[in-house]
Amino acid sequence: MPDSIQQFRPKQDPLGSAVRQTLTTDGVRFEGKVWAIRSLNDWADIAGISTKTVSRKFKLPPYDTLRKVVEGKQAILVRIGAPDPNQPSRLAATMAKMFKNQTGHVVSARGYGCLHGLVQDWRAGWQVEIFKYAISPDGWKMIKALSKYKTEDLITPLDATGGMIKLLPGKAHLYQEYPHILTLRLFWMCAENAFVDSKLDGSLSNKEETFWLDWWQDVDTDALVAWLPNWKGHFDPIMDVKN
Repeated sequence: MPDSIQQFRPKQDPLGSAVRQTLTTDGVRFEGKVWAIRSLNDWADIAGISTKTVSRKFKLPPYDTLRKVVEGKQAILVRIGAPDPNQPSRLAATMAKMFKNQTGHVVSARGYGCLHGLVQDWRAGWQVEIFKYAISPDGWKMIKALSKYKTEDLITPLDATGGMIKLLPGKAHLYQEYPHILTLRLFWMCAENAFVDSKLDGSLSNKEETFWLDWWQDVDTDALVAWLPNWKGHFDPIMDVKN
């Protein structure tokens, strides 16, 4: 075949074929979407290309990828389509990077679970902004103050004999001087409340002020009611000092 014709023949895409075939036969639903799941080495072996090439191709359209530990091993989740910036796992990963940059600490597996919980509980579309504020020096100081106020205000009807100190003997991580993800997960409502408070600085337009006041009312009342029945059952996780 003449070179001029050969160069215009459609090129084979074994990796794309492998992804589509896996989606069809073994696709797994995760966070509302169907993914093809294999390790990096498996993708390379199936496509007959190097792992470096697989990694490079998966960073380009039309692929959307996530990296997760599946059955104790690192795996790449792949789908065909545009990445969703609000994907819970993607938001949690972004927050984990922010935490490492801010504190120098790597988020543990347990901490990742807490970040996923925060993504679910905080207002959609604002999770990263709330987290950014929460782990800042000013944000953490305000969250500690709010958490102490809320628990001391609510402790009597919940545990009239012991209260906070009995629940956390010598382990009151609530009062740590640095951001602590497990504590933040427990007091997610206080973190969102503190974030909204930080926006009500008196320099807002009427429309902006209405938006933030309505949100503040939600986290100060509705969120409190939802949080209250479960808060005692969440104290065990924060006995673990690791984030």
